[in-house]
Amino acid sequence: MKTRVLVVDDEEMLRNMISDWLTKDGYEVQVAENAATAIALLRDESYHVVVTDKNMPGTQHETEGGFDVLRFAKASNPACGVLMMTGYASVDSAIEAMRLGAFDYISKPLKLSELSEKIARIISYQRVLDPDDTLSAYEHFWREYLAAIEEHPDVKACLSQEKNAPLFKILQKNLDLLFAERKARGNLLLEQREAMSKIASFAYQLRELLPIDASEKSDLLDALIAETDRRL
Repeated sequence: MKTRVLVVDDEEMLRNMISDWLTKDGYEVQVAENAATAIALLRDESYHVVVTDKNMPGTQHETEGGFDVLRFAKASNPACGVLMMTGYASVDSAIEAMRLGAFDYISKPLKLSELSEKIARIISYQRVLDPDDTLSAYEHFWREYLAAIEEHPDVKACLSQEKNAPLFKILQKNLDLLFAERKARGNLLLEQREAMSKIASFAYQLRELLPIDASEKSDLLDALIAETDRRL
């Protein structure tokens, strides 16, 4: 199944440019021109990623409709990754968006290659056994991290400077490595479960082939089946 992306922006030219770019990347893309339209689509459809502008007409926020889209997207599907587009790069905008559950934010003027990289990051976090839990853990970390920055004005002022923007990327990179290890453990557990399922299936088949009077062998197979069921 193709990754489904919803692009929300009240600027038609930018909206279509993003849609064309992501379609060429192989995504299935839909667009919305405001928060109300986006929420209506989110109510009826399921998306892996939502890319939404922050500053546009909203349903609750008159000029910051991106927050309305973000809230609804995360409430209706916690495993959905939301990217917030802002007209300026600052720690303040990151704090606002990520506290509400955004996976990341991207500043305008938009770099399409950067947008592709950020969407690829979201998808890597979703390709796990439990994407709801993984995305929630990632977003919880960012909320705590940004809340800590808020409490230290000197640190916040330092990070707000454009020259220090790479510090965020370094933190993201290391966080990605941590979750990559978590993903590897999850894949190992999945492989073990599949192996146990096959063992149980073979045991069921073998029991069917045993003669009726082979009670001792049957008891052994019953014990094997019970143990694999327990571990599964």
